[in-house]
Amino acid sequence: MTFNTSDNNRYFGLTTISIIVCDGSNIYPISDGSKTIKVIYVKDYQNSLRDVDLGSIYVQDLNDWYRADRTYSIRSVSNEQSFNILQGFLRTSNVLHPGFSTILVDVTKPTGSSASSTIHLEVESIDSEYVRNALTIRIQGK
Repeated sequence: MTFNTSDNNRYFGLTTISIIVCDGSNIYPISDGSKTIKVIYVKDYQNSLRDVDLGSIYVQDLNDWYRADRTYSIRSVSNEQSFNILQGFLRTSNVLHPGFSTILVDVTKPTGSSASSTIHLEVESIDSEYVRNALTIRIQGK
């Protein structure tokens, strides 16, 4: 909705308020989905990736508003890395090392519909020199 606004000092403007209408019952079934997440960090800063959202868990859902009310259970991880899920987002409290992981997650909605999510996680480390070069402004001339 957009409407005209004003205050006591005679300042006028347009104000917009978004109203999102969604299905409160959330009865749509979910089905299997997959997602690729690529994480890049500057070498020696991998500890900064602890306990942060790496990406969301994906399953196909016609009504994707209620990610946090689902139940998530990690079925398997292809390497020794340990992950957890907080409100639909993949996280880890351990150090992430470069390489690939495949994480299988079982997802269940409160209505009982369930599906599997396959997350392909790629972790890459880059040298800080690349970042420094990208941030350098070069000025040439007299």
